[in-house]
Amino acid sequence: MVTTESGPDLQALSQRLNRPAASLRAYAELSPAEQAALLSCLDAALAQRRTAIDHALLRLIPWLLRGPVLRWLRR
Repeated sequence: MVTTESGPDLQALSQRLNRPAASLRAYAELSPAEQAALLSCLDAALAQRRTAIDHALLRLIPWLLRGPVLRWLRR
């Protein structure tokens, strides 16, 4: 659901980025196609970052604790 209003989409984006909604006002001026492209790039970047963090944790955590620790972190 991508709209050009600064309503729920702006709030959801601010939560995903951990930024105040006021700092994302320019987002409301984007066209729906630009908003969709931005969100897909954001999702890809977040997935890549999550994978990198998981791999870094796997190298640091002893193998017996990996499963429980990763399950706890994904909650």
